[in-house]
Amino acid sequence: MPKSVTAIRNSRIAWLGLLLFPLGFWLSLRVGEGIYSALGYESTSGPWWAKLVSAVPALVLMAAPALTATIWGRRAFYGGVRHARWPGLLGVVILIFVGTITLSSLIGLI
Repeated sequence: MPKSVTAIRNSRIAWLGLLLFPLGFWLSLRVGEGIYSALGYESTSGPWWAKLVSAVPALVLMAAPALTATIWGRRAFYGGVRHARWPGLLGVVILIFVGTITLSSLIGLI
């Protein structure tokens, strides 16, 4: 199956999404803690709604690069770029990991 220019571009975007994951992780920590402290609470004290308000933007910032890698990796894979399956699979694994950790910390398991 011939590779199209669009599929190659989608593959590059998927790999870039994985490369941007550490930046998204760092930003999510800063934004989550910043919102939580702006609400006037310390790291473990505070109501559930304050934790939720600070966790949602942090989760979005952390999941955005992984979601980018998943979506564009899948598009590139179906466009004929076979090695583009790896950023897609890694993106799914990262999304599952981030979602599990976030949900378990919100309900108090961690």
